[in-house]
Formats: sequence, C-alpha cells, structure tokens
Amino acid sequence: MPNSARALGQDGLRLRSRRVRSDRSQGLSLSFFVCLLAAASLIGFVGASVPDTDLRFPTISLSVAGAVPDLSLPAWPTSTTKPPNPEEQRYLEALLPLHLSLQQNALLVGFSATVYRTGEIDRLELKRRLDSGLATYRRIEDQVRALEPPPQLQTPQDRYLTAVRLLQQSAIEMLKTGDDGDPLHLSHATPLSLDALARLHVLGDRFWPAS
Repeated sequence: MPNSARALGQDGLRLRSRRVRSDRSQGLSLSFFVCLLAAASLIGFVGASVPDTDLRFPTISLSVAGAVPDLSLPAWPTSTTKPPNPEEQRYLEALLPLHLSLQQNALLVGFSATVYRTGEIDRLELKRRLDSGLATYRRIEDQVRALEPPPQLQTPQDRYLTAVRLLQQSAIEMLKTGDDGDPLHLSHATPLSLDALARLHVLGDRFWPAS
C-alpha cells in the first residue's frame, strides 16, 4: 500500500500510518488469536465457517439488536490502493488504543473463565473479575460511540459496536456462573465471545491492513 506524503498531504500522517500498520501486524492479530484460543479452550469446538475468515464457528442465534450473522462487509469506502484520508486517519488513530484495550479485556475475561474451570479461582473471584470485565466493555462502548467517525466509516463503527455488545452479552452469561456456580453458562457464553472476536478480526483487517 503506497504511503506517499504527497498522497496524504501530510508527512506526519505517513509516519503514523506506517506505525499503525506495524502495530496491527505485530500486535493485534496475535492478541486476537490468543483470545480466540483462550475462549475456544472452554468447550470442544467445531462449526460452520465464517465469511471473510478461515476460522470455523458454530451457528448461533444472536439476540443483540442490530447483530447480523453474516460477517461479510460491503465494499470498503476507502480504496485499498491508497491510505486513509486525514479525517479517516484521525478516527483510526483514536480507535486503535480502544481496540487494544478491548482485546486485552477479552483476553482477561477468557482467561478468568478458563482458570475457574481448572479450579484455580473460586466462584466469588470469577464474579469479581467478570464484573470488572463487563464494566470495561461498557466503558469502551461509550468511548467508541463518542469518536464521531466520518460518514463513510459510520457503518463499520456500528458493526464494531455490535461486536462490543456481543462481548458484553457473553460476560453477562458468564456472570451467571458466578451466581449459581454452574459452568455450563461459560460454554453458552463462548460462542458469543468467538462471534464477537471474529467480527472484530474482520473489521480490524479492514481498519488496519497489514503492509
């Protein structure tokens, strides 16, 4: 992908664009696959393929408003042969730290469920961690909503928020284990988490394509 300062109109955007792609290729993909692995370890897992990914997931029914099972996206508003324009670049730079925090939180939530399964933490500690994780998801949703994306990125942001709400729904389902001790709730929550992470993975590849 060309990154000429002339094309962007600013030398600074050229440097930031390179840094964002580097962060994406070296950090984001690895974090997502670690999150997916941690979540998938909770249950035996085989299912249907997800469009735009080479992962396989079970067919599930989504109850989050605006959620759509089809992960395919319409044509990206910015050509993949040129870098984001300054308005898009500002939005993507503001979203990136929230995206990283979201991944870290998903990893911590998935890890908490895993160590509860193995008996390393008790039900009260699980509930404490999940309450914290859910609060973080909700805070990130508010922060993403406040970004005010350019019009051409409004639909991708709406889909991003759908994924964040799926993670919240998953955490709420996990919290039932904290209430009654039944680990079956963790298994019920896992497909929601994996669906959300798959959606975020697709969007992340569009927002921050690897060089």
